Amino acid sequence: MKRIRIQVFAVLVLMGCSSEKSRTESVLLEGVTYSVYKEDGNIIHVIAMARPLTVTLNVIKAGRSLKAIQPLSEIVRSKNPIAAINGDFFLEDGIPSGALMESGTWIKEGSESWSAIALDEKGNPEIGAPQFSGEILVRNKKVSIDGINRTRRENETVLYNSFFGNSTGTNSYGMEITLKPKSFHKDTMLAYIVDIDSTGNHAVSDSTWIISIHGQLSNSNFRLGENLQIILPARGIKNMIGGYPVLVKNKKSLIDASMLTKEFVTNKNARTAVGYNSQTIFLVCVDGRQPNYSSGMSLPELADWLIVLGCESALNLDGGGSTTMWIKGKIVNRPSDGGLERLISTALMVSEKI
Repeated sequence: MKRIRIQVFAVLVLMGCSSEKSRTESVLLEGVTYSVYKEDGNIIHVIAMARPLTVTLNVIKAGRSLKAIQPLSEIVRSKNPIAAINGDFFLEDGIPSGALMESGTWIKEGSESWSAIALDEKGNPEIGAPQFSGEILVRNKKVSIDGINRTRRENETVLYNSFFGNSTGTNSYGMEITLKPKSFHKDTMLAYIVDIDSTGNHAVSDSTWIISIHGQLSNSNFRLGENLQIILPARGIKNMIGGYPVLVKNKKSLIDASMLTKEFVTNKNARTAVGYNSQTIFLVCVDGRQPNYSSGMSLPELADWLIVLGCESALNLDGGGSTTMWIKGKIVNRPSDGGLERLISTALMVSEKI
């Protein structure tokens, strides 16, 4: 694609007011711009991508491991993208808070209380509460899959792949079936059974998946060497990343009075968000907690600003010291941890189409 670069600068001084507003814009690639807004004591970084996308927008997991955390610049180093921002919140052990799918592979299911933004193969976005489901087909039998890459509980069937870690971490009160994938087609994986055992905590590798079954289903007559199908309906979704809360829906803020009792909502902080309308997808980072540079925004302020930007829908991502934007080899915002990158779990990455 032909690369061009322009600079646009505007300053507005309203009625002799000392408050200035400015915006600089550069073209990163055809259909992709990077803007820096300076207004109301804040520095706001915005990547805008025209739809239909002329680039790819993908989710990427740090270290290709559920618990791995890395700086954003390290996560994208080998990918050579155009730009990237930090993704979902994550737990102390590095596990992302919401649902996660990377390049068509389920990494983690979500919960009913946590939202996500899903992207189809063309990068079309949709914000909602994802529902994980799956089933195993073997010799005309169907076995429901209750979860993926999480602790197996009583009377559950859980699927594990290499993102979970080196082993399943399960106890011996069940059965574990080791699979070797043969092919992938849309939502279906064809695999064959290479091991069946009841000792638990089986090893997982890049080339194997594990079905861990507890309860009556563990007595099902699976056989070594036979083929089976794993169906994980993605409903056309290629990538998915979690966030909380939903900020904007149908051009209206969803931050209501019941949320205004929480400091997380009302405090001014560095913020990261993703939003969109029918013409554009926006990746937004607001610098914060830096007096005389950028104070940050509360969530009501962020939602209102995104609506003015043009978002019809928007989702809040991890903020504070995690708020980071990377463009063409460098961090362009000023992270609130003294300008240093924080270790994060996931990212949204903009790359050229191959």
